[in-house]
Amino acid sequence: MALSGASQVIRFAGFELDLRTAELSSTGVKTTLPQQPFRILTLLLEHGGEVVTREALRRRLWSNDVFVDFDDGLNSAIRRLRLALGDSAEHPRLLETLPRHGYRLKAQIQQTDLSSLGTEGHSSQSFRVAVLPLENFSGDPNDEHLADSMTDAIITALAKIPHLGVISRTSVMAYKNARKILPQIARELRADALLEGAIVRSGDRVRITVQLLDATIDQHLWAESYDRELVDKLKLHEEVSHAIAAEVPSRLSRSRVRSATAFSLGQEAYNSYLKGRYLIENTGRNDDGLKKATVFFEEAVNEAPLFAQAYAGIAESYDMSAIFGLLPTRQASAKAQQAARRAIEIDPSISEAHAALGYALMLVWDWQEAGREFQQAIELNANNLIAHRWYAEYLMAVGQAGRSIGEIERAREIEPLSAITNSTLGWLYYGARRFEKAVQQFRRTVELDENFAATHFCSGMVQAQLGKYKEAIAEYERAKALGGTVHVVRGLGFLYGIAGEKARAQEVIQESKRLAKTGCSVAYATASIYAGLGEKAQAFEWLNKAYDDCCAEMTWLKWDPQLDTLRTDPRFHRLLERVGLSS
Repeated sequence: MALSGASQVIRFAGFELDLRTAELSSTGVKTTLPQQPFRILTLLLEHGGEVVTREALRRRLWSNDVFVDFDDGLNSAIRRLRLALGDSAEHPRLLETLPRHGYRLKAQIQQTDLSSLGTEGHSSQSFRVAVLPLENFSGDPNDEHLADSMTDAIITALAKIPHLGVISRTSVMAYKNARKILPQIARELRADALLEGAIVRSGDRVRITVQLLDATIDQHLWAESYDRELVDKLKLHEEVSHAIAAEVPSRLSRSRVRSATAFSLGQEAYNSYLKGRYLIENTGRNDDGLKKATVFFEEAVNEAPLFAQAYAGIAESYDMSAIFGLLPTRQASAKAQQAARRAIEIDPSISEAHAALGYALMLVWDWQEAGREFQQAIELNANNLIAHRWYAEYLMAVGQAGRSIGEIERAREIEPLSAITNSTLGWLYYGARRFEKAVQQFRRTVELDENFAATHFCSGMVQAQLGKYKEAIAEYERAKALGGTVHVVRGLGFLYGIAGEKARAQEVIQESKRLAKTGCSVAYATASIYAGLGEKAQAFEWLNKAYDDCCAEMTWLKWDPQLDTLRTDPRFHRLLERVGLSS
């Protein structure tokens, strides 16, 4: 039978399955099914009483180009489904196993529209959506009216959708140019979802970029860009607002599954997860926030041992601890891999876990497997911002600068206002030797958030390459004041070296060695300083130590401009071979 429409409940063998929320109910008790068990159950219901082969399940759960341990993933999902159904593999009442072939659901099925269920049903009525004022990125104040009128058109189009609560224009316009974090805005407006975006006009063309976020679980649901001719403004408003309105209801329906899952975990675990998530997404402000994020994620899994997203958060935290030099890379990678694999064991469809595993593998130079994990993460969730961002860094690391820039630009389309994404775009322009482009990008990022430490550090690196030493020092000092550590030291030391201030460069080397005693990984940083001083023997001595220590910055070896004076030396080529980057 076809399970048509999003407004339906399926009844079978004393159970009710709400297709909108993935809630399985029996005798008044509700269980929210994880994504994979839910997909399996819906396929079994579609083929009520018939055998569904393992191959059919594989196609439903994973596409051909996704690399997973299918047997383990399917067996785990079937176990969780049986647990939810109160069934047994040894004495199956509902879910029958046909060894090495497939499964069959032994139940009569009834399909019921939610509208007949009264308060038991769930519709989009309980969702309140706020359309935040679109931002004018054109650089021309005269285009402000275009952003405001587009905001009005979207609000009007969404307000016509039955059972969807749309917050009034008067309420949302109070947040025009407000620099509040989105969860705070959602709380103040009592909104479940936020739609935000921007317009950019260039001559007679305009690009409108929007993204939809579920405030209840702090996750992206959807993003899109619309390029149009700016000839008929009324037609432009109508086309784009209707296109957006056509997408929003289905995206909100899918988010119900994740919202209900979060609720079932317990409020304490969920709150800890959200705190960790916020800090992770603002990594780059200072190192202290990253340390706190790890603690919050660990609190979440202590409260809810099957909280897959929290394990993925732990993995991300350890990855970033290596990136920012807070932990030895091998130790951080091992912990990240362990947490990511635990998340995947619980739910193989968690995109964030695959992205974190990819980065952990990249840190220890397992390039092939890292690439596969990044691709799988994006396959599972094309709107996963960190997956695109880290895959862009991976592509730069392996020498594919053009693809790298394209990948990070896709990430920026998903979230145009993300400071870390915009900063990473500038960083990758720097890696591609597009220094003037990088300077422009960092200026735009500072306009988004002037207190983002990573932006100032990266900007200092670019200014140093352009010979603007005074500007570079100012950027480094700003980054240091905001909480940056080992990378700022590295940048200052290199700058003093190329500026011929050897005494000050040596002072920075000593500071770098003091940082090493606190657990920071400084070998690569010290090598960079010696490269700036022109002392090749010392630079290679420390690069070899960076190799032995598996420093996270060794992933920059193929493209780092600070090492350009070493590239013609045979010792450099041998290093590239040892980390698998010689091709």
